[in-house]
Amino acid sequence: MVAKFWCDVSDGPAGDEHSDRSQSKLKKMKGKLTMAPNPKNMSLLSTHSTAPPHLPASLTATKILDHLLNLVPALHAKYARHDEVDAALYAHFESTIPIAPPIQPHESNLVDTSLLFDANEQLHKFKRMKGTITSPVDYFQKIEGDAGVWGKAVATIDTSHTHVFSYLWNQHSHENTARNVAQEGPDALRKVVFVPDSRSMLNAFIVTFGLGVSSRIFTTWFVWSQQPDKSFIIAFAPMTDFNRTNSSTAEINNALSSDATAAVAIHSTVNGFWRIKPLAPEGKRAVERAQEERAWPTCKNDHFKRPA
Repeated sequence: MVAKFWCDVSDGPAGDEHSDRSQSKLKKMKGKLTMAPNPKNMSLLSTHSTAPPHLPASLTATKILDHLLNLVPALHAKYARHDEVDAALYAHFESTIPIAPPIQPHESNLVDTSLLFDANEQLHKFKRMKGTITSPVDYFQKIEGDAGVWGKAVATIDTSHTHVFSYLWNQHSHENTARNVAQEGPDALRKVVFVPDSRSMLNAFIVTFGLGVSSRIFTTWFVWSQQPDKSFIIAFAPMTDFNRTNSSTAEINNALSSDATAAVAIHSTVNGFWRIKPLAPEGKRAVERAQEERAWPTCKNDHFKRPA
């Protein structure tokens, strides 16, 4: 939200009619914000008369400016339209999917490699995790010897699979940012950079664990692809696997170098994929449905137990 404030800072001798009008305007501003066109005789925080000796005009203007700035948080909380902004963001992204840049060889390779994590299903089957029978999300786990322990989460969502994909990909949305703040706190670093003319995204974030446990930094490369069955795949790997050095990686590294928590955190890596499938409506319901599936290593000997 962008708001412009115009006020007539015209100080005169005490009891002056013009000064009384200025004070009246200030009282109205404190009680109610009104948006109005800029009159010819008003300018943005301008002073155009002599202030009384005991109160310089510049000081009066500064006080008014401070008052207006103090109003901004309250105005933002009251008038911010995060849901509408996110809805427009998701809708715009969904409209660009058919005209997205062609997937590049190194991106396609990441998708194919990530899907191999689920290729040994016959040899190492996922088993339902204990204590998750009544959960709205199905959690599974499998052990592949030296390859480590893998987790999988599967959920059915009453919306289009395209919308689920848009939500997952746009990690900079207000909704995703609020979720990150709730999990990691308001000061935790999260930097998202979309690589131009590609289907790649670079993401850096810090996971904090509290007193006595070192924070973890994850710098991850994401790629999306749409499969012949219309499902979407979001594959991810460490950013070091991103084989192009450009301004996108520099932007991530600059964000990390300027963050105090990142300086003492431990660098961790994670591979995996998200698969978002379209489902037929259930019964007579016309609501679109999607299945979201996430597979990732649970990082043996690490405290990190959930996907990025």
